[in-house]
Amino acid sequence: TGEARQIRGLGQVFDLYRIQGRLVYDGRDYRSPVRELTHPLNYQLPGRNVRAFGDLYYFHRDLGYPERGGLVALEGEWVSGSNDIRYYRIAAEVQRFLTLFWQNRILAFRGRLEKMRRIGDGYVPYTELVQLGGATQYRGYRRGFFRGQGGMIFNVEYRYPIWDTWNVFLFWDEGQIFDHFDQLAWDRFQTAWGGGISFRTQVGLLGKFQAGHSAAEKLLVGFAITQEF
Repeated sequence: TGEARQIRGLGQVFDLYRIQGRLVYDGRDYRSPVRELTHPLNYQLPGRNVRAFGDLYYFHRDLGYPERGGLVALEGEWVSGSNDIRYYRIAAEVQRFLTLFWQNRILAFRGRLEKMRRIGDGYVPYTELVQLGGATQYRGYRRGFFRGQGGMIFNVEYRYPIWDTWNVFLFWDEGQIFDHFDQLAWDRFQTAWGGGISFRTQVGLLGKFQAGHSAAEKLLVGFAITQEF
């Protein structure tokens, strides 16, 4: 629309040049190699593949269904482009996985904070702003429903297997968008909740169906082939 074209970055063609970096500590499902197994090598449970190398046995991690440990990540990005585009972005993320009540019943937590800022007289195009919404992070809202120069989101999931490499999950998401840190407030969090079923191999995710509810969508059904946490 004519009104939308007044927003910088919409209805335009531009080139972007990025320099990105990511520092990660990943302890999800890590197990130290051992010299002796507690079960035969050909006895393989979903997500617990074992491989022999030399005189040690190594455990393949199941990152589609981690049961313990966590992840800490720090990210940075510098962007320059045509039409005076110049900005940088920083982000921090924490994940944690705990066994709750019964074996293989997992409580998963994720928190993420992301902020971008223009450099000098440059600007951040609308299409490059921090987005919340979609099938992988803020379920119950459509992709890009919230946009701003900063975003904060918290995810909680309770996961439990129902058959072999299938599992059901229930989720609760809280998030908010802001342009400046002083705009962060408890009463600005928006809620989404729902559940779904995921399908995976012994070491990764194949895909998942899910349904979410929020103030914007009574029932939003989606499918995803990626998993952010």
